[in-house]
Amino acid sequence: MARKISQEKIEEINRLYTDGKGRPLKEIAMRTGVSYFTVWA
Repeated sequence: MARKISQEKIEEINRLYTDGKGRPLKEIAMRTGVSYFTVWA
């Protein structure tokens, strides 16, 4: 079973995407430590 991502991590991903003016998903995944697919989903 997959682990659930914390609300803080979700907010960080959203912040990096919106404040970063559409920062690449690969970069967001590396910065947050979650998989590319998780960031994409």
